[in-house]
Amino acid sequence: MNTISCYISLIPIIIFIVEIIVILGLSKKLAPLACLVISMLLGTIYLIPHNIYKGMIIGILLTSSCIGFYSGIKNIFEYFYQFTKFSKRKE
Repeated sequence: MNTISCYISLIPIIIFIVEIIVILGLSKKLAPLACLVISMLLGTIYLIPHNIYKGMIIGILLTSSCIGFYSGIKNIFEYFYQFTKFSKRKE
């Protein structure tokens, strides 16, 4: 498997794990910190176990990708929700 596709395939997995942790009771404000911890662990243990510093950098990059992806999807849903909320009028 190509390394770039391996990194990209971890992004939805990390988002899923963080969402499960939030559902179990973690505050939404601490979700990015949980994402950072999970990404750095995956980067150092799974992706690049022979170089800790490189694994930490990959973990930070995975974290920024996950947070940006989650925020973008959330903003898109909020944007379309505001239009559907006003378009349903009771007559």
